[in-house]
Amino acid sequence: MKIFILLLVYSCTMQVARSQNTGVGTPTPVEKLDVNGAIKIGNTAGNNEGTIRYNNGNFEGRTTNLWQNLAVPLNAMVLSESSNDANLLANGFSLKGPLNVTENTLINTTAAAGSWHPVSEYYSRVNTVSVTANSRIAIWGGIKNGVYLNTGAFYDPVNDLWESISTVGAPSPRIGHALVWNGTELVVWGGYTYTGSYAYFGDGAKYNSITKTWTPLNSAGAPSARGNVTSGYNSGTNEMIVWGGFNGPTLNEGYRYNFTTDTWTPVSLVNSPGIRINYAHATANGYFLVWGGYSFASSGQVNTGALYNFSTDTWTPTSLASAPAARENADAVWNGTQMIVWGGAAGAVNQSGGARLNPVTNIWSTMATGPVADNGATVAYAGSFMLIYGIGGGALYNNTANTWSSLTGNYPAAGRNGAVVQSANNVLVVWGGAQYSAVGDFPQYYNDGRRYFWFARSITSTVPDIKTYYLYKKIM
Repeated sequence: MKIFILLLVYSCTMQVARSQNTGVGTPTPVEKLDVNGAIKIGNTAGNNEGTIRYNNGNFEGRTTNLWQNLAVPLNAMVLSESSNDANLLANGFSLKGPLNVTENTLINTTAAAGSWHPVSEYYSRVNTVSVTANSRIAIWGGIKNGVYLNTGAFYDPVNDLWESISTVGAPSPRIGHALVWNGTELVVWGGYTYTGSYAYFGDGAKYNSITKTWTPLNSAGAPSARGNVTSGYNSGTNEMIVWGGFNGPTLNEGYRYNFTTDTWTPVSLVNSPGIRINYAHATANGYFLVWGGYSFASSGQVNTGALYNFSTDTWTPTSLASAPAARENADAVWNGTQMIVWGGAAGAVNQSGGARLNPVTNIWSTMATGPVADNGATVAYAGSFMLIYGIGGGALYNNTANTWSSLTGNYPAAGRNGAVVQSANNVLVVWGGAQYSAVGDFPQYYNDGRRYFWFARSITSTVPDIKTYYLYKKIM
């Protein structure tokens, strides 16, 4: 008998050692502990994390520093897809009624030429800064209900998908900052907050869209702290330009940041635009344009400007021949060969016209007058179309035909202040913004938008799906 017992113990020990699994009531355990039957759990004086015990009629689990009851508490609410959930009813729950829940479902569809489609929801805000990032749109920063933000995201307008940007190592919350995309990295620099007094920032960081990490920009030789800076990117030199801004006085200076060397270089001031605010700006094809605005030297609105050449570090005054009338708060955008300047206000009169500047020849060409006039509208360009959108509404400009058309179909409603108007992958997008009902009231923030497809293509859309669940309450 003793020999038999020893052999049995040896055999079981070898089985456990070979399989690394222990079976109770089963010869073929498939887990570390495999029990074919009920388990009786008692109490314990130990406090090891992850332990389960039965104490005074309750099953309890041990977390880091306390025991917690594992039973569902009285009055707990549970959702079920069934209106007659036998398992819940048998375990002390009572049906309270149906509950409709809206869930988003992605579907594949075809966007017809000239059609508007919804933009899926993302965290609302105003005064965010946006930039085209390859086939996506990047937004970062902003403010909501007095709270400054250091969050952002990439939006894919064809597939209607948002990807949040990490906040680990991100710059502090702010508005009025530079935001530039160099092909793989998103750069934030400068900006400000206001909480009774202004706080200006002279720091920044770049976010690598592949590694999802932030890296601080070199501060040696960087511009002084400032907000409301204008910026752009030149692929030929792999540089970002930041120009102007405000940190008490309005500034007439700029710097270039080189992504390759992580260094800052001052921009030449010879023939520069001079101190001004509310000017239009655009970057493309090796040039940075500053035009119009309110000039401190002239003490009024101007129709002058200057083109900065990245390759030669020189400014060239823009031609006055056929230039738009003097104004401020105009907007500018690159159409592939020209910089379009549109809108703004001349004196107190909102403008509906503009012109197109060829930066190589420094020649303006006229453009048809638009159907709406707006002071501070935002513009974006895709294909051969420019979208304008502001608090007063919007319109589409066909650059090839030099014609305007009013927005039709399921376009974004007027009244959104501070909305993002941007383009990517030949799609025009309006997103976010807010509507102010009265002075002093908190605004109504929008977390949705619309996207415009000027040619037919296959897309993905987020479709709301109302699903009915049933609410159960624990009563015993």
